[in-house]
This record gives sequence, C-alpha cells and structure tokens, in this order.
Amino acid sequence: VMATIVHIVLGWLSCPAARLGSHAAAQWQARVRALIAAAPPDAANAPPEYREVLRLLRLAATSGLWPPTTAARARVLHGCGLSGLAGGATFTLANPSSLRKGRPPRANAAFPELARAVFALEPAVAPRGRKPSTQCAVSCNATFVPHTSPPSLDLSLLVGLGDHHGGGVAVEGDASAIRSVRYKPLLFDASRRAHWSLPFSGELFTLSWFTPAEPPGTAALEARAARLAAERDPPLAFRHGSTDSNVLCELLSPRGVYSGPPPGDPRWPAGLSFSPRGHVLLDVGAQIGVFSRMALDAGAARVIAVEPEPTNAALCRANLGLPSAAGGAPRAGAQGSECPLPADGAPTECGASAGGDSRPKLNRAQKQNSIGRGGSPVEVLELALAAGEAGAGDLVLGKTRSDGVRNTWRHALRPNSHYQSGEAPGETVRVATIPLFGRGGVLTDKVSFVKLDCEGCELDLLGSFLPGDWRQVERLVFEWSFTKERRMAVFTDVVRRLEAEGFCVHYEGRGTWEAMEEWPWEMDAVVFAARARPARLRRDGDGR
Repeated sequence: VMATIVHIVLGWLSCPAARLGSHAAAQWQARVRALIAAAPPDAANAPPEYREVLRLLRLAATSGLWPPTTAARARVLHGCGLSGLAGGATFTLANPSSLRKGRPPRANAAFPELARAVFALEPAVAPRGRKPSTQCAVSCNATFVPHTSPPSLDLSLLVGLGDHHGGGVAVEGDASAIRSVRYKPLLFDASRRAHWSLPFSGELFTLSWFTPAEPPGTAALEARAARLAAERDPPLAFRHGSTDSNVLCELLSPRGVYSGPPPGDPRWPAGLSFSPRGHVLLDVGAQIGVFSRMALDAGAARVIAVEPEPTNAALCRANLGLPSAAGGAPRAGAQGSECPLPADGAPTECGASAGGDSRPKLNRAQKQNSIGRGGSPVEVLELALAAGEAGAGDLVLGKTRSDGVRNTWRHALRPNSHYQSGEAPGETVRVATIPLFGRGGVLTDKVSFVKLDCEGCELDLLGSFLPGDWRQVERLVFEWSFTKERRMAVFTDVVRRLEAEGFCVHYEGRGTWEAMEEWPWEMDAVVFAARARPARLRRDGDGR
C-alpha cells in the first residue's frame, strides 16, 4: 500500500518547489494511512442492498467480457487502462429504463443483469428525492488522477464496494479532504470539483451514477459566449459564427483552462497560484485577447500579447483598449460585444484589414504600446514566434468547419500546420517571425509569466531552450500538441529540462502518462510549471 502511496505522490515530491509543501505532504500521507487502517475488509458482511450487485460485479470481472476503457476515462486513470483489470479498468452502463428500442450499448449487452441491478441499487442508497440517473460508471481496481468529469445535469453519486482497505476519494474544496466511500455513498458535483482516488489494497469496485448534459450546439455555445463576453467591463468583442465562442467558453468558465492545477492536488505544492496578478505576462497565441484581458482585469503589471493573424490581432487590440491599426479609436462592433467576420481583404469593424502587408517588417499594426485597462501597459505584437533568427513565414489559416463555423484559432506556421500532406492547403498569410529566447527574442528579464498556445510552435520553442533562457519567468503554462508529436520521450525530456531550470511541472496525467511510448489519443494537453523567482541572470543594459 505504501508503495502505491509513493507512486501517487511521486510527481509532487519530485518537484523542486515541493519543499515548500513538505509539511502538507506528511499530513496527507498520515491521513491516508489512517483511512486504510480504519476500514477492515469484511465482504461477507456487506450491507444487504449491495450484495447482489457485488456478486454480479465479481462475475463481470472474471468473465473475460469486461470492455476496454474509453480514451476519455483512460486519460485520467492510473495506468491509462493499458493493463486491463490488473491495472484498473472502467466502463459505463446505461439505465435500461432510459434506452430506446434497438441495439443496447456494448456494456449493457455484455452484462444486462448487472445493468438492471446497478440502477435498482441507486434509489436504495441515494438521498430521498434524487431523480434516477441515466448512466453509471463501473470501475474495478481503478485509481484516478485529479480530474473533473464532463458536464452533468445532476450531482454524481459515488460508492465503493468489495473486499479492500482504503480506496477513499479526495474532493477539491471538501473541508474533510478525504472521504471513505466503502458502502458510504458520496454526493458531489463531479463536473465542477476536481476529485481523485486514494490508495487501496485488495478488491475495489466503484459505482458512479450521473446524468450527462447534452453537448451544447452551436447556437447554445454562442449564447453562452455572448453572456460571458457581456459580463466583462467593457464587454469583450468577438465574431459570431466562429470559434471565438469556444475560446470565450474555455477561458471564462468557472475553471478556466489556464487557471492552474486543482487546489488540493497532492502532486502540486500548496499555495502556488497561477493568477497573473502582479506579473508581467507574455501571452503567445493571444487570439482575440481574452486571456490578456483577464490578466489585466486580475491586476497584471503589464501584458505583451503576441498574435500573428491580422483579424485576430485587430480584435485583440480592441479588447485591450488599444487604438486600431489605422490609428482610430477601437470599435468592437454592436454594443461592444460582437465583431462581424470580414470578407477577405476587406476592412473589419475592428479597424484592421483582413489581407495585410505580406512583407515581414514591424509596423504600427505589428507593434503597439499603450495604456490598457486599469492603467497597466499593454503591447500587441502582430508576429509569429519561431525558433531561430527573426524572419518571415507562411501562416496557414484554419479552415471553415463542416458545420459552417469559421475556424479562427487553428492558424499555424506552415511546418506546424494541422493540414499536412494529402490535405488541401489552407489559405496563407505572410507574417513576420521573431524568436522567443536570446538577444532579439521577445522574452526579456521583465517577463515573469509566459503563456504558450501557438498551435504546435511550442514543440520547437520548448525543444530548443538553453540553460538560463527562461530568465526571470516564475510561471509558465503551455499547450503541448501531442497530436503533432506523439512520442512521450520528447515530452518527458522537455519536462526534465524544465525541472532542471527549477520548475515544478504539472499536467493531468503526471505519474501515469510517462509509462506510455506514444500518445494514443486525439487531444492535446495543458502543462503548468512554476518556480520561485530566480536570481537575476543578466544585467546587460537593455533589460534582456
């Protein structure tokens, strides 16, 4: 059991910054030991209402019919579901009463009696008045890393069964932090509060009943984006009929994509915040400036936004309170919340041209300083970052999606484009490029917070830094494009080199993804890195 405990906290304890939270680590381990000791196994005396379900779960586990774990669940499962039941596995049953006529889901077809028993158990153990759930996640010997579940229409109900010690659950924001769920159902908001498994020994089954929310359609997503944009003061400008709505929803949701690891995650030192307050932020891949604006509103000392695509950069300037490229006052469209999509080469209502000069030079539209929101200095660079010397490159624009939504966030330099051999090339725009590191690079000693979301460019940037290149950076958040570089050895080498620079590095699958040779899923990952303020490395007059 203690070996499992060490495995779960390994990612945390290996971080250089973990010394800041060593006392919290000792407290957490002590509480886990106490939980294990307090739960003697006694399967024969399982509460009567659980016995039939437990019998059927044991039959399912030995039947050879247990379905493989889905990609979404495997990503947050220790062992990634690659070892079957021996390393933990999970599947989902549908409530038989909610199924329409026709072919049942795979798990229901394999275990129809278990499905009926599981959903008959729910009302027997749930709080009075709870509506029947439509689905139940069934797990065997599974431990999960800290994660949130997909949106649900109701609270999740979680319970553990079987002959085991430990196996509790930790929930973000829960005053008691650790809960035993062995025949003790736990009701909580799994879609909003991060939760994770605790070590166990023996046989552990878990049931988690939930009713998933339908994914929002385009109209619902835009309505939500409009509401979130209007809640800012002044409202954020964006383009209807585009993926600007996705950006707004991802960043302005209660748990924004760049907000940092979930509080209480034992792999992450307590007290390390990813708030940009007081920081000088370098926002690479600023798109329409949503994160830059959030940083200013949160009290960032300064923001440097880098965005190469001309129409995105125009909206970014408008959202940061800067004059348009033409020098006039920024216009954000009707009521400051909508900016219509321009025809190619036509002026936008945000004051920029969609065509733009293809010559790789810095002009007023590419570099602009002003006093933005709250009196903080703001700078917008209409440039692309690239490894090597400054120059120019072709920015391949995102293609309009099959549903007619214009793709405004998948723009990438040609070597990193989503559209590779065998695909029709997207429209291109000639843009100036600038390095991130070194003399002449955009990263100076003044920058303390870096966000990199640049559609694959981060693979080159993070693969090329030298010792000391991160200068005075204390916080780094980046999206790693696993769909463009699937070799885990490349990713873990970057993690190791960042740790050598003093960063504590965190990502959703820390402590379990490393066992894979290649990334198996069609999704990317957000990575967080933090360190104490380093000693000043350079004093060469220009602030670099």
